[in-house]
Amino acid sequence: MTPAAATINRSTLIEPAHPDTMNRATIYIKTEKGERMAVSASLADDLRAILDAIDGLTAVNALQRKLDFLTAGSLDEALAALVSDDLIRDVPSAEPDSTLTSAEESARKAQELRDKIRDRRKGGDLSRASPAIDAWYKARREAEAQAATEAEQAARHSDEEEAKRAEAKMARRILDEQNKRIAADHARRAAEEQAKRAIEELAKREAVDKARREEEEPARRAAEEEVRHREAERVRLEAEEQARLLAEEHIRREAAERARLEAEAQAQLLARELAQRDAEAQARRVAEEEARRETERERHEAEERARVAAEEQAWREAEEKFRRDEQEAVEEARKRAAAKGTKLASTKPRNWALPLALGLVALVVVALVAVHLISYDGQIPQFEKAAAAQFQQPVKIKALRLSLLPKVQLRLEDVSIGAEGQIKVPQIRATGDLGNLFSDKKVFKSVELDSPEVTEAGLGWILFGKPAVQDVVFGQVTVANARVESKSLNLPVFDAKMQSDGQGAWKAIVIESADKNLNLELTPKGESVQIEVKARTFKIPFGSELTLDEMVASGTANRAELSVTEFKGYAFGGILSGNAVLKWGGQWSFAGGLSAKQVDMVRLVPGLMEGRMVGTGAYAMQAADPAKLFAANRLEGNFVVARGTLMGVDLGRMVQGGAMSGETKFAELAGSFLHDRGTTQFRQVRLTEGAITATGGVDVDVESNVRGRFAVDLKMSSEQRRANLVVAGNLKKVEWRRP
Repeated sequence: MTPAAATINRSTLIEPAHPDTMNRATIYIKTEKGERMAVSASLADDLRAILDAIDGLTAVNALQRKLDFLTAGSLDEALAALVSDDLIRDVPSAEPDSTLTSAEESARKAQELRDKIRDRRKGGDLSRASPAIDAWYKARREAEAQAATEAEQAARHSDEEEAKRAEAKMARRILDEQNKRIAADHARRAAEEQAKRAIEELAKREAVDKARREEEEPARRAAEEEVRHREAERVRLEAEEQARLLAEEHIRREAAERARLEAEAQAQLLARELAQRDAEAQARRVAEEEARRETERERHEAEERARVAAEEQAWREAEEKFRRDEQEAVEEARKRAAAKGTKLASTKPRNWALPLALGLVALVVVALVAVHLISYDGQIPQFEKAAAAQFQQPVKIKALRLSLLPKVQLRLEDVSIGAEGQIKVPQIRATGDLGNLFSDKKVFKSVELDSPEVTEAGLGWILFGKPAVQDVVFGQVTVANARVESKSLNLPVFDAKMQSDGQGAWKAIVIESADKNLNLELTPKGESVQIEVKARTFKIPFGSELTLDEMVASGTANRAELSVTEFKGYAFGGILSGNAVLKWGGQWSFAGGLSAKQVDMVRLVPGLMEGRMVGTGAYAMQAADPAKLFAANRLEGNFVVARGTLMGVDLGRMVQGGAMSGETKFAELAGSFLHDRGTTQFRQVRLTEGAITATGGVDVDVESNVRGRFAVDLKMSSEQRRANLVVAGNLKKVEWRRP
């Protein structure tokens, strides 16, 4: 027992319990400050003993039993002091007062505890005045003195026993040390002996192994030499096989290229022969047509001269008859006037102004009505002649009408241009002077064409024809609901406006489809025509399924070909651009270059790949029927897909022996391709993503069946793995499997 604790015990031992003591079920825990002070020497021993006993689990009544050297009052006073110094605090109850903080609650309870101790001490002072308590205190002191004497005797006895035990322990330790040294010596000698025997045994084994190795060395060297020879032979055979395959591929490509060049040369030769035949036939037809037109012209001139002579004769006879009738009427009037001279002299003059005005108005009205009712078909040959000179083709007009109101306008009905009606116009309205009806040179301010139908040949006459004479001059020409009849192109119904150069030829044509989807601007350029095209949606003709959105193109056209210097449009979420040359005649051909940027692979090959593709290529196709050009197309080029995903296979997991299903992210997928008449070959395909590299090729036939092979390499820090992969199935469902 410490002196401080004894002091507390002696001063408070006889203090009786007081009914106002603190709650004995309270549990205290040490604060951070209390944790530090519990190991500090500055705190009194009795208080440090109380801090050591407080563990956050023991109530005050249990602490009293542990600290039996303290009375309840002393313990309460010590606890109050510790709470006041913020060394301990009570554990909060389940439902604390939410209006008080933990510090405020501790301060409040410490104050209550001090008040109760003060009250208890006041009651203790009264109890110590009792004689019974004094007797109890004296007996207690005597018992403590007796206990102290007995404790001192027990301590001396304990010290003697401890000394004896220490001497015995020391003797045992010395004996044990001696035994250990003896055992260690025995063990050392045994170990040395065993090591000596082990060294001798090892030397014997090494000698035996050396002899065996010397005997086996020639055989081992021979075996290694055989392995190296076989490996070299295998490498040589593989190299030869690879060289053979490359040579065969090179020979195949050269043969294919020679066949293609021969086919192109033969096609060009055939095209030249057909072109020569067509030219000869065309020249023959032109000569025949020219002779027919000359005969027709002579006939028309003879008829026109006869008609003009007949009309002049009729006019002379009519004028002669009119003069005779006028002279006879004058003579008759003179005679009647002479006979009635007296009566007329005496008669009052009459007002002839009103009847004369009414007669003139009636005459004008009758003339206007007669103009609209009179047929001018007699002037049709003159108009046919002028139009034929303009187009250098025969022209037929069924009817000719004249309208004076609201402006002078000629209406030509059922107009046909060309021997086979290559240009047909149901109605043409031409606005100009009245003299156009009789003059040889026709000058019109404006011309309107309703619903014309034009064949490919007729379109060529309009665009590339040059008038031989300038007998027809026109201003602006407006075309409504025009249609081009073509077996090669499916063009929509369109409207057009044409501006004249003032000399019988055109200088600009603007064409717009009826649905406002297609717009063309044409400008003459020597023997060619400059073309600018814009379209919201444009489906590539000649059997293609490709549609370009927001397409723009520019180029030139002549009688033999269309050269598109540049086109651009949106397809598959990306941009397609390039150039093209279209030639026609006996053999049609279509060729050019193509460039793709940011094409969405999900739209191009759905379900197979994700990513954006860029690529370049060249295409060429040739066919007798333009509708079958894309059935014989050939497209060759390169492609790169960056930062994409290959669907349906996890290459990394497959190489490591795991399941194949899943997907493979890649940094780049690049290769070359060749599409020829429906079949596609992908060669030198290379996929890279970190430690994974895959190389190989794939073929797709005309029925979309897929077959191919890839070699997959996985480089790891400790090793490199390689696996082969086979591609099969079709484009709708590609299958990946091990061979």
